[in-house]
Amino acid sequence: MSPSIDSSLFPLSNNRLIKGNRRLLRIKIIQILSASQLGDLQWREVFDHIFYREFIFDSPQLLTDKILKPSEVIEHDSDSQIQWDEDDIRFASRLLHAVDVNKKSLHSYIDLVSENWSIDRISSLDLMILFLAVVEIVLFKEIPPKATLNEAIEIAKTLSSIKSTTFINGILDFTHTMFESLQKEKKEEYSETEKYILIILKSLD
Repeated sequence: MSPSIDSSLFPLSNNRLIKGNRRLLRIKIIQILSASQLGDLQWREVFDHIFYREFIFDSPQLLTDKILKPSEVIEHDSDSQIQWDEDDIRFASRLLHAVDVNKKSLHSYIDLVSENWSIDRISSLDLMILFLAVVEIVLFKEIPPKATLNEAIEIAKTLSSIKSTTFINGILDFTHTMFESLQKEKKEEYSETEKYILIILKSLD
C-alpha cells in the first residue's frame, strides 16, 4: 500500500494508477538521490513523496470545448499514483541504503576511473546513474551485470545526453570487467590503478 500524501499540496489523481516496474523504480531512486543531495536531506525524508507518484511536469492543454468543473481541473493536473509490489519496495530501500553508506567510496572510484574527466565536471544526474549501477554490479549478484548496464544506458538516454550515455557506458563496462576479474582472481599481477580500483570495490558493503 502507498502512504497517504497531502493532496492539497500535491494533488494525486483519483482515476489513474500506474503499476511499478524495475525501470521506473531505478528512475525513482535517481530522483530520490538527486532530491536528497540538492535539499541536503536523508533519502528517507523524500522517499514516500517521490517513490509513490509519477509527476506531471508538462500537462497537455485543458479541453477548450467545454467548461470543466473544479474537480476535473484538479484531476487533469494531478500526479499519477504508482502501485509497487513489496519486493520492489524492499529492493529500492536496499539500493538506496547501499548507495548512501558507500557514497565516499563511490566518489573515489568514479574519480579514479574517469580518466581526463574530473568528477567535478560530471553532472549530478550522471553521477547518480553511475552510483546506482556500480552498486548493483558489485553488491546485487542476483542481477545479471548486463541487465544493469542496459538499464543504466536506457535511463541515461532518457534523462541525460548522448555524450553522457557514451561516458556512462564506458565507466560501467570497465567496472563490470574489473569486478569479474576481482571475482575470478585470474590475473597474477595488477597495475597500481587496478589495485586501487579493487580496494575500492572491496570496500563496498
